[in-house]
Amino acid sequence: MSDETIILAQNLTTASAGSAFSFTNKTPGPGYYRQDDSSRTAAFDFTNFVGTVKIQASLELQPGTNDWFDVSGTVFTATSAANTTESYSFTGNFIWLRAAYNIQSGAINRIAVDGITVTAAAAGSSGSVTTVSFSNITNKPTTLAGYGITDSISSSDLGAFEFTGSTISTTDSSGITIDQAITITNDLTVSGDVLPSVANGGDLGSSARPWRSLYVSNNTIYIGGTALAVNQSGQLTVNGSTVSGGDGGSTAWNDVTGKPSFATVATSGAYGDLSGRPTIPTLTSQLTNDSGFITAADIPTDFKGSVFADDSTLLVDAVSGTIPYSVLSGAPTIPADIGNLTDTGNLLFDGDYGSLINTPAIPTAVSQLTNDSGFITAADIADGTLTIDVNNTGDLQGSVFGDDSTLLVDATNSTIPYSVLSGAPTIPTATSQLTNDSGFLNSVTNISSEDAVEIKVNLTDSTTHTWRFGEDGDLSFPDASVQTTAFAGNAATVDITNTNGIDTNYSITFVETRDAAQELRADVDLTFNSATNLLTVGNITTGVLKIEDGVHEKLQTKNSVAGGTVEHDCSAGHIFYHITPQANWTVNLTNLNLANGYATAITIVIEQGATGYYPSAVQINGDAVPHVWQGNTNPTPSNGRIDVVKFSIINDGLYTVLGQLTGF
Repeated sequence: MSDETIILAQNLTTASAGSAFSFTNKTPGPGYYRQDDSSRTAAFDFTNFVGTVKIQASLELQPGTNDWFDVSGTVFTATSAANTTESYSFTGNFIWLRAAYNIQSGAINRIAVDGITVTAAAAGSSGSVTTVSFSNITNKPTTLAGYGITDSISSSDLGAFEFTGSTISTTDSSGITIDQAITITNDLTVSGDVLPSVANGGDLGSSARPWRSLYVSNNTIYIGGTALAVNQSGQLTVNGSTVSGGDGGSTAWNDVTGKPSFATVATSGAYGDLSGRPTIPTLTSQLTNDSGFITAADIPTDFKGSVFADDSTLLVDAVSGTIPYSVLSGAPTIPADIGNLTDTGNLLFDGDYGSLINTPAIPTAVSQLTNDSGFITAADIADGTLTIDVNNTGDLQGSVFGDDSTLLVDATNSTIPYSVLSGAPTIPTATSQLTNDSGFLNSVTNISSEDAVEIKVNLTDSTTHTWRFGEDGDLSFPDASVQTTAFAGNAATVDITNTNGIDTNYSITFVETRDAAQELRADVDLTFNSATNLLTVGNITTGVLKIEDGVHEKLQTKNSVAGGTVEHDCSAGHIFYHITPQANWTVNLTNLNLANGYATAITIVIEQGATGYYPSAVQINGDAVPHVWQGNTNPTPSNGRIDVVKFSIINDGLYTVLGQLTGF
């Protein structure tokens, strides 16, 4: 006995309904034959297949729907057309095997399982049985009962029937009677006569199912006792007499005997030869008026209804009970304008006010009117003074103007213009119009001194804060801290600009003059906050900047950047520290404030996670700017290490960004 290939399915092409699986018939597995759990192989062959195929197994002798499970490692899924043969190895003493499949398109050519030894032993038996030829078996039973067949038919049940090969006969030579309808699907050959059981007992064919053709020799056909035959000359005979034309030629009507009698009209076809002809009416009075046709007697003396002309013009409108004026013949012309009339009797009004009679008097002077509304008259004004009698109650409302129309009292805005006041004091508009009795700086732009210079500021809380520029160039602040300048010289110039109050903003310029070609200049922006008593140093502009104690720059930290555009605020520093970014991101540098003709640098330190990422694009204030990486190649970030990205930014009218990534 050798291992066999079991075919579970072949040529499956019917598409599945959605994600539902179909199943092949179950087949015995290795456990069914009590074999070991050595490796077996499942093989699938496909053409343009899209779908899923897998092997399923059961450990039940009579598995139900829920007794099947997928065999691990035998699932094949194709999302695009697959033209392939796939095989999977599996182990297990499964009693039953089957295939589950879902076909979206294409075909499964074959599903097979190899490595199963097929024996005669079924599940639960103790071993296998060797097959032998039936002819080599001795003591075989000689009867069906000996083989255990108990539902066979006894020969006694066959009656007189006798079977010899394909021939049925009877042992007593009696006729065989079939008392039920019989259908023969092939040719019926009869060696004797075909007779009905009784006279006139049946038909050959029917009106619904006639025979197509009837072939007989020149013997006789009997129709109701009349014998029809064909003689040796091929002529048709009836009861032995030759029928004229029976040889296929035409037969004259006169030669036909026993002909019926026909009326004259049968041969003439004339209407006058018809008998029992009806009377055809020639007058309407001969007809019964059963459809209500109108006669002269039906027309009443008074006619009701609208009347239309032949061209469908409405002449009499019975609905409205009117006759249109436009259809009248000889109708007079009605004038469309008064000018079309002749006024012979002065009957028409000419439209002139002077033609009216009994006209009222129209006043032409104010004195002709009764002043019932309290209007002001000349009598109410005496010597230029307005006198209004309001019965000692009420207020005067309204604007007041001078003789030259100057607005003196503005009732609309409820104000009196300062400019119309007489004896009004002059309000100074410049500090030069004030007396400097407090020692304020007056028209002094530069303060020059070879000694120390102090700037005192009186605050609103009456406290005084002092900034002192020492002879050695040190700047002392109100909190007693000292800042050493990067230069020392023999002269200092201080420019002070007040924009929002004396204790708010300052711009100080230091100048050291060695000779005309070596003048050093430093511009410092200072902002003082009177609430916190802090002086903040802003932008410093200098020709040569020397730093002796180093620079500490603020570090900005950003955690787990997830990609997209990330703002980097340059007003808080130019160094950024990223911890474990999750994706490449776009650097948006805001508040960079890089003037034309200047350059700067941005440093981004990246503490990489398991997968390295880097800033792949650059924006300045939300606008994309071109950037070039070192070597004109996008960098490859490190994994799990530290990378440093430096952007050198140049503004020469257009931004240029040069990028460099270094791994550590």
